[in-house]
Amino acid sequence: AADIQFEATPIVIRGVSNLTITSDTGAILDGRRSNGLGAHRLFDIQDSSITLDNLALRHGDPPDDKGGGCVKAEDSDLTIRGTNFTGCRAEHGGAIEFEGWRTRPTLAIDSSRFADNVAATGKGGAIKIVGAKMIISSSEFYDNTAQEGGAVDGRNGDYTILGSTFARNKASGGNGGHIKMRERETVATIDGSSFIDGRGVYGGAMYIEGSGLAMSNSY
Repeated sequence: AADIQFEATPIVIRGVSNLTITSDTGAILDGRRSNGLGAHRLFDIQDSSITLDNLALRHGDPPDDKGGGCVKAEDSDLTIRGTNFTGCRAEHGGAIEFEGWRTRPTLAIDSSRFADNVAATGKGGAIKIVGAKMIISSSEFYDNTAQEGGAVDGRNGDYTILGSTFARNKASGGNGGHIKMRERETVATIDGSSFIDGRGVYGGAMYIEGSGLAMSNSY
């Protein structure tokens, strides 16, 4: 697989519709500079509809330590297929920060893996999502860490998780070892998924506050 390193700034995508970024060989996109001095976010997306397909995103780490270590998306529909996120870091959303402020966008994740991503001082070791819809299917979340919501932190959204595995995620200083969801506008549906060895102050698996949850065929 090709290995692409980001030397200075992320790929910025603004106002683009129906763009697919894909690789036949599972290209590795690495946020670290080749000289080992510093790292950057990989994608900065606004007002767009984008698909990331068959990629490996690694070590995104924005120097300002803001949200979205590998990907930050605002008011954009983002589809992720067959893509791995590994070793990404940020204040919030170690791998992805996804926000819907003016629109109600959708984050769709299928057959992907999130491992060893960190939101060291904030929420959502793998994903922080606000004001949006999220659908996760046939995906894996392993060894992600945050202060709250070890793998996923969500509020004010509609979330569906199907046939996915969450293991060894940790909320090191707060609640929701695997998942934290809050606010009355938040509704979650979970089916056919497993939550294993999560750790948090409260809710080693999940911490649900003022949100609706329908859960079936899961443990």
